[in-house]
Amino acid sequence: MIAKGELLSRFTTAFLRYDISAMLELLADQPVFTADGGGVVHTVMRTMNVHKGVLALLTSRRVLTRLREREWVPMWINGELQLALMKEGQLSEVLCLELDANGERIEGVYLVVNPNKLTSIDTSTL
Repeated sequence: MIAKGELLSRFTTAFLRYDISAMLELLADQPVFTADGGGVVHTVMRTMNVHKGVLALLTSRRVLTRLREREWVPMWINGELQLALMKEGQLSEVLCLELDANGERIEGVYLVVNPNKLTSIDTSTL
């Protein structure tokens, strides 16, 4: 089993570098990508649940580009280590990764951009 902190670090590096081969190693066979804008923030509207689609979305040079401009900070959210994305010192998004049973590959990628949900996250420890 890989430590989640190490997996988050590898995911961050692969995402920021548009590294398709590294993403292939990290994603499970049937990953799911879901984004929550809460109808307030424009984001990817539908759940992606096909390996090829999730990989294309994560490694696109056009889609999710603003996420690559953020500072990525691992932090404990709801009892699990996740990724807080910071813009000018403020929380702008949260990226939560769900791992497979072995803790070695990513089964779920959940992007939270809904500002109503982000306000409940305490970033004072960052």
